[in-house]
Amino acid sequence: MGTRTKPWARWIGFFVGCGLAAAFLLNGRMPQHHGTLGARVTMLSDGSGEETVSPSGRFLAARDLRPGVPAKGVRGKLILRNPTVLPLSVRLRGSSSSPDLDRLLRLEIAAGPKRLFRGGLRELRRRGGGRIRLGRRERRRIDVRVWLPKTGIRGYEARAIEVALDWRAKTVKG
Repeated sequence: MGTRTKPWARWIGFFVGCGLAAAFLLNGRMPQHHGTLGARVTMLSDGSGEETVSPSGRFLAARDLRPGVPAKGVRGKLILRNPTVLPLSVRLRGSSSSPDLDRLLRLEIAAGPKRLFRGGLRELRRRGGGRIRLGRRERRRIDVRVWLPKTGIRGYEARAIEVALDWRAKTVKG
């Protein structure tokens, strides 16, 4: 004895199947680009000496970074901590794995309202950033933002670099 399905049940199955097929096709679609890959920037942090930085290592990954277009991961944050009982003066230094984006990449690094650095990667590598004072057992949140300027720049396409922020501390009196 065979079972017969109702016509309305077949139609529901047909429409559910069509909806699933459409969702599968739309979800598997390649993102639209203008034929070029954006830059990929990975930010790393390392502390030397008494201060502690968390997270240590990678804290920001900007993929497909393009001029004037925000990308995922263009903002990151760190916590800088003084675990000692002495006040510290901490200075920011920067380095990168390649000079490919030196003249293009822009960075802004701030500890609350105090801006430690704003400018190009080349400037951060050459001169470093500002200083911050950490009292004994004090913690500070550091906000980092990276971007490419809106102007019609070239040379960022398919570049991938790592930028390391190095925090150098010295004890201070008082």
